[in-house]
Amino acid sequence: MKKLIKNLEYFDAGVQVLLAALLFAAALVILGISAYNFFEKIYDNYLNAVINLIHELLLIMILLELVATIITYLKERTIPLAPFIIIGIISSLRKLLTIGAQMSISDSYIHTEDKIFNRYLIELGVHTAIVFVLVVALLLVKKYRTPVKQTSTTQRKHFTKNYGSRQPQNK
Repeated sequence: MKKLIKNLEYFDAGVQVLLAALLFAAALVILGISAYNFFEKIYDNYLNAVINLIHELLLIMILLELVATIITYLKERTIPLAPFIIIGIISSLRKLLTIGAQMSISDSYIHTEDKIFNRYLIELGVHTAIVFVLVVALLLVKKYRTPVKQTSTTQRKHFTKNYGSRQPQNK
């Protein structure tokens, strides 16, 4: 039974490494395509080119945060909360920038129905509130998290022998 559990842990780690590698590869591909599109479209409409580049760079940041989360999981066998909060902040900022850019570039929001303009304003308000709440949550997580103390080799061997391969979480 212990051998099966150990093999499943290796398989889990292998899948996690594969996921991290694929996310990293996707980030590199998006970076290359984004740079190509930016330099191709900068002369046609530089505002749209810059906005699209920022939008795609924020997506790359989200992917890299996911990779960092997987790396932390593989090292510590815990899933930290802070990277997910950061991903939420980046996602909402990405949406805020997109809405703001659409409104400022097109100027069509001035001539549209009040209903559409109100929808833009509601979306801006909701995402601003989300960013605010997530920043407060991030500050609270960073303030009140309890660091994991390093355990001695003797403690790790004793814990592994008696309780399995997971490391004790000292508080």
